[in-house]
Amino acid sequence: MLVDELDSTALFAVETSAPGVVVTPQPGIDQTHKQFRVTLDDAPAQRLAVASAEGVAALVDDVLIASAADALGAARAVMESAIEYAKVRKQFGQPIGAFQAVQHLCVDMYETVELARSGVMHALWAADAADSYERRLAALRAKAFAGRLSTVGDIAIQVFGGLATPGSMTPTSTSSGS
Repeated sequence: MLVDELDSTALFAVETSAPGVVVTPQPGIDQTHKQFRVTLDDAPAQRLAVASAEGVAALVDDVLIASAADALGAARAVMESAIEYAKVRKQFGQPIGAFQAVQHLCVDMYETVELARSGVMHALWAADAADSYERRLAALRAKAFAGRLSTVGDIAIQVFGGLATPGSMTPTSTSSGS
């Protein structure tokens, strides 16, 4: 955990089974990312390092970039699954992907994913090569693009046509009959 000290920020390790540590699971929508509330009451901690304000800012930027990349990967997987489904699901004797309305939905997903990908790629470059100001702007841009990625899920639901509830089945494993 990061703790503010007088003129710096220190990184401490706290054993979750130590006395004075209470870890409480928190409800969340995404079951792949568990959330917890951690309460410390006179818990023992080991100081690992001290970071400058610039170091902490760089760490925050890295977390923003990693979160944006994670969202990008999830959105891309949803998009690819929806596009594959549009190729195999038939209606009126042809794949639903042959219909212009479905094609527009797929293009909208693709555009959103590619804009976010560009933002993440630039942020990754800036994390290594740019000054702290440009790095911060690139990380915030990547976060902003990632915020739009939820629309990919909304659009995919339209392509799938309400096929199933989230997590109950993979759309590409269903029959392709009409």
